[in-house]
Amino acid sequence: RSAVLGAGLQPGLTGLLPRWLALQGFTRVLGLNSYFGLRDHFTAVAADDFLQGAVDGTSEPLAAWHNGRCSRALRRRRDVLLPCFPGPVHVLPYLNREGERLARDLRLETGQWFNVMTDGHVLKVLDQAHSLSRAEAVQRLCTASQLDLSGQPSFVTLLLQLDGLCDDQAYTRSLVVSGAGNAPLTGAMAAVTVVSVLEGEIRPGCHDAAYALPPAASLERLQRTQAIRALTLLDHPLAHLQHAEEGCL
Repeated sequence: RSAVLGAGLQPGLTGLLPRWLALQGFTRVLGLNSYFGLRDHFTAVAADDFLQGAVDGTSEPLAAWHNGRCSRALRRRRDVLLPCFPGPVHVLPYLNREGERLARDLRLETGQWFNVMTDGHVLKVLDQAHSLSRAEAVQRLCTASQLDLSGQPSFVTLLLQLDGLCDDQAYTRSLVVSGAGNAPLTGAMAAVTVVSVLEGEIRPGCHDAAYALPPAASLERLQRTQAIRALTLLDHPLAHLQHAEEGCL
C-alpha cells in the first residue's frame, strides 16, 4: 500500500515546484526565495486547517533558513510591490516543515519563504485569531474571505527564485506560476498523485507528495489541467520583472 500525505497546494505543490526548478541546469543550489499568495474563499475545513498550521508548530513566523533554522531572522513588511501581484501587498515571512525539509534536501545555504496577502478583512482576522476561540476564528475567516472576494477575482500566485552554480558559474533561474484557485490546484495535485501511484512511480509506504512525486512528469500532468493558468520559466532574478521600460509614443 502507498499513503501519500500533503498532496495539495500547500503543502504539496509549493514543495514540488522548487524541486523541479532545482533540476533546470543547476549543479548546485545555494539560495531560494519563495513568494506565495492567494485570494480565494475559505471553507470551514480549509480555515480550520490554516489556523491549525499557525498554532501547532509546523510553521514559525519570521523564521528563515541560514544553514539551519534561524528564528526571527526576517520581519513583516507592508505595502510591498511584487511582480504579478495586484497592487501593494503585505509580506509575511515564515518557515514550515516543508520548507525546512526542502532546505536540507537541496543543501541550501539560505532560504526565505513569504506568504503574500492583499490588504483586507482576512489579514485583520488573522491578526486577531490568537485572541479568539477556534470556532469563532474559523467563522470569521470564512466571512472575511467572502468579503475580500466581493468584486475581486480569485487568484493563486507563486514566485520562485533559485540562486546557485552551473559549472562553477553563478546561475539564477526563476519561476512564475498562476493558478485558477485554491480548490482547482488542490484537486489537480490530488489527481496527479493518484495517477503517479497507479503508474507505480511511488513505492509502498508513507510519503509526502512534494518529495515522492516525480517532478517533471507531475508538472507535465498538472499543465494538462486548467488549474494552472500560466507557468513561466525565467533566466533571471524575479527583480527583473519590476524593471519598467520607459519611452514615448
